[in-house]
Amino acid sequence: MKSALAERVAASREGLRHPVVAVGIGVVLLQLVYRAWALYANWFFTDDYALLRDALDTPLDANYLLEPMNYHLMPGTRFLVWFVADSGPLNWELAASLTLGLQALTSLACLWMLVTVFGARWGVLAPLSLYLFSAFTAQATMWWVSSLNQTPVQLAFFLTTGAGVSYLRHRRTRSLAVCVLGLVIGLLFFQKALVVVPVIAFVALAYFASGGPLRRLLTIVRAYWPAVLTLGVVCAAYVAYLVTQVGQPMSTNTSSSSPVALADNMIGTAFLTAAFGGPWTWDPKPGGAWADPAPWIRGLCWVAAAVVIGYGYLTRKNTLRAWVLLAGYLTLLVMLVAQSRAQFFGEEIGLAYRLQTDAVCALVLCLGLAFMRVPGAVQSSEPRGEPLITVAVPPRLVVVAVVLVTVSGAISWARYADLWISANDSDAYVHALQRDLGRNPSLELVDSTLPESVMPGIFAPDNRVSSMTPLITDEVAFPTTSDRLAVVNSEGTVHQALIKLGVRSQEGPREGCGWQVTERGLDVPLEGRAIEMDWWLRIGYLADESGPIVVSVPGDRIEAEVQQGLNNLFVQLSGTFEDVRIDGLAPGSNLCVDRIEVGQPVAGPRL
Repeated sequence: MKSALAERVAASREGLRHPVVAVGIGVVLLQLVYRAWALYANWFFTDDYALLRDALDTPLDANYLLEPMNYHLMPGTRFLVWFVADSGPLNWELAASLTLGLQALTSLACLWMLVTVFGARWGVLAPLSLYLFSAFTAQATMWWVSSLNQTPVQLAFFLTTGAGVSYLRHRRTRSLAVCVLGLVIGLLFFQKALVVVPVIAFVALAYFASGGPLRRLLTIVRAYWPAVLTLGVVCAAYVAYLVTQVGQPMSTNTSSSSPVALADNMIGTAFLTAAFGGPWTWDPKPGGAWADPAPWIRGLCWVAAAVVIGYGYLTRKNTLRAWVLLAGYLTLLVMLVAQSRAQFFGEEIGLAYRLQTDAVCALVLCLGLAFMRVPGAVQSSEPRGEPLITVAVPPRLVVVAVVLVTVSGAISWARYADLWISANDSDAYVHALQRDLGRNPSLELVDSTLPESVMPGIFAPDNRVSSMTPLITDEVAFPTTSDRLAVVNSEGTVHQALIKLGVRSQEGPREGCGWQVTERGLDVPLEGRAIEMDWWLRIGYLADESGPIVVSVPGDRIEAEVQQGLNNLFVQLSGTFEDVRIDGLAPGSNLCVDRIEVGQPVAGPRL
């Protein structure tokens, strides 16, 4: 007789040879081709630049990997960002390939989970197709840093759940190891992966035990104590580190969001419509787009959900527990958003799929739990001996419905991708800046703010040109004094700096010279008072020799150099003043100052 291990290996190989696996892999490849079209036409966005800059010239050590970002602990994300940053300036091709590779692993893990939990059967293709092409993952794919956070959480969901069910079924140590490994992978990228643990706990209690709640709990703890202990220790250690080393953001309650309205947006609008191939229409917003289905479509989706749940209940046993799991998971997501993003952006943030990307993972699992049997489970969904309804849905109709939802979801996903790509102004801006800096690498630039559409002001101080140029070249300087100052305009091109006049100097008394400055220095009066702020001054001068100079106003001064001949000197000073003092010249030197312009730098002729 064959050993138990040999029988299990043979059964596993037999399942992998089932044609549904080959078809599933084919559908996954189709998804990857579809996503490659959008990904390689995409570009970095906001937080991506900040993370890449953090990784520049940074040793790959524990201090770097464990540095939180916006209270998110994500060493795995930081490692991948460092890898891309180390490969060269703004290597989008590598970044997109990493995203596509992560998605490939996650999609295959979804197929593996469905086959592991429900067996190799054609029915698994329905939830698989929903996952592969739904709009749930659109924003978390197109926004690179979000994809590095969210996709591993989905991978963790599928690995932990699939291996967890396998352990519940066979109590194999290797299944428990994969289950824990899946959780750890998710936690390396985003602490939200912790939500996977209640899922496997619910599956254990609801499907692999019987009796009342207490009896089920005791059964699971006694039978599967190695898993309870191991997962408990991992979660406890991770949470302890979060609390002591990372902390949590202080709530400022800047928005009076309603939890009920937030739940309605997240579940009643965004989740429900995407579950049926929506949302079909999008409301463009900074940093993406939000679900914006028509009210009548939203109503139809509610009816469709009631039909699906009701039909399952009337024709099968033990279906409602699957929807309880889904409802609990969605409630947990709403609570997390209510305590974080919603406090700053209000209940409308619930329409952004980035905050519930992993909800599709729970939906995929729960659809299977409601309509398919779980082999080896004590209790699972199965046909009623006597259905409570005599109407049977033809299999062909189910296939047509799955195809329609899949195609519809792919269209919604594509519309989002198109909106994202067209709205990302940083793409054209950074490429224009790359071209100009490539032609003129050793520039002296004004450290102006980036356009709001490239880097919003809420990201200050990361919304300055000096935060962007290190990602392109390390030869650019941002001096406070220059004789060849340049400006980056709103389109990313580099231009000679001019001064948008605020106030200028009075006419000098010496004909042909203006204001003559010697080693004794001179106060050059302005036509008016410059108000309290940061200013740039353009000093037009004629010097009889090169040498040092000091330019000062009350409360601020700067040392510079003048060049022999007719030139301009730009200096940056702060304060309020009505004259500018020039001194510090070498003995015997003379400087004719024709004009001083006080104002803000603007783009002149292109360099």
